[in-house]
Amino acid sequence: MSQHIRFYATLRDAVGGRDPAVGLTAPFTAWQLVQHVVAKWPDAREWLLEDDGTLRRAVHVFVNGREARYLPDGLEAIIGPDDKVDVFPAVGGG
Repeated sequence: MSQHIRFYATLRDAVGGRDPAVGLTAPFTAWQLVQHVVAKWPDAREWLLEDDGTLRRAVHVFVNGREARYLPDGLEAIIGPDDKVDVFPAVGGG
């Protein structure tokens, strides 16, 4: 299980903290992580997914400091047990 999954901003309230026990066994994909988080913590859905179930454009899943969408395999990028993952919800400001 990856011990390096961190959540930020409003997601912390939805998942119960900065680095809760996610409960996935590596390897898994970035998209599998998102789906698992939504299944485990339903309150996170509104922060992570659009109504059609796709990842919100303003949500960022970083794998080892790189945005998963821009990795060669995109959200299908494999996350291993030693990888660091950071998940940022959409944040508005003005």
